[in-house]
Formats: sequence, structure tokens, C-alpha cells
Amino acid sequence: MSTCFIMTELNSERLVLKPIRFLRFDDLRQMDTDPEVMKYIATGRTKTREESLAWMEKVNLHWSQHGYGMMAAYMRETGEFVGLAGVKNLDGTDLPEIGYRFCKKFWGMGLATEVCKRLIVYAFESLKFDKLVAVAIPENLASNHVLKKCGFIFKKTAYFYDTEVNYYELNPKNNT
Repeated sequence: MSTCFIMTELNSERLVLKPIRFLRFDDLRQMDTDPEVMKYIATGRTKTREESLAWMEKVNLHWSQHGYGMMAAYMRETGEFVGLAGVKNLDGTDLPEIGYRFCKKFWGMGLATEVCKRLIVYAFESLKFDKLVAVAIPENLASNHVLKKCGFIFKKTAYFYDTEVNYYELNPKNNT
């Protein structure tokens, strides 16, 4: 695939998802330095400035190699930064994973379910994946609930992103 970014913008009822190149570093740092937001992300600790920069480079590389990846999420009405969401490869694999992370201010509004449902449609209809995976820290009850609500089936406890996670799959053809 070309190293150019594909101009993909996704819309849901309340959100606009834009390729990561539209993400302001200050917005990423707002989340990366919030202990409550980071509690259920990988190792559960906040990131240094250098770690945030490295993450952005990694996400940009994924976009250039695959033509899809994590996206910046904004409220449609106000343009306010909400967080991150997208389809990317699961840590150390070629499996397409749905992931999301929102600023605390937007928790409990149903946005994770909304974005997850939109990303599922995008992954199956536009990206033509046969199966999706998702992971969530076992203690993150809200994310585990969102994944189940969106049709993901718990398969096992696994180890990704340097931590133990619940591993889910979604395969519309035989999701049993």
C-alpha cells in the first residue's frame, strides 16, 4: 500500500472520526497524562511526552502501511475533541482490532457503544474484514459491557499490550 493516507472520515450520530493526522498533540497529552483515562490502557500508567510522541509515530506508520488505523474523535455539533477510536492490528498480530479511548468528560454518554457500532460497519463493509477482535482489561467493566453489547463474544483471557486482557471476537458469519 502507498505511504499516503487514505482520506477516511467516519460519521456516527454524534461523532466525527478523522484520520490521526488531524489529532492535536495537546489533545493526546490531555488523555495520556490523565491517570483515570490511562487506568485501563495497557500497563495502566500515564505516558511521558516521549511515549506519546512514539505512539503517534507508531499510529502514523500503521496508517501508511495499512490505510486504516486509530482516528481522532470529535463531537459533530461542537468539534470538541472526545478521544481516539479506530480499527488497527492487535498488538503483535495481523488481527483487526477495534479500540477506543475517550476523555473522562465523555464517559457514560453511550459514545463508546456508538463508535464501536460504527467501526464494526466500517470494518466489515469498507475494509472487508471477515472477523474483528477487541480486548479489554478485566476490571474495565464499562468497556467489557460495550463490547458484549456490540456483539463481541468473549473467547479467553489473554496477554496483549503488556497486560492481561479479556479477548473478544466478532464474526458475523458464525459468532457462537
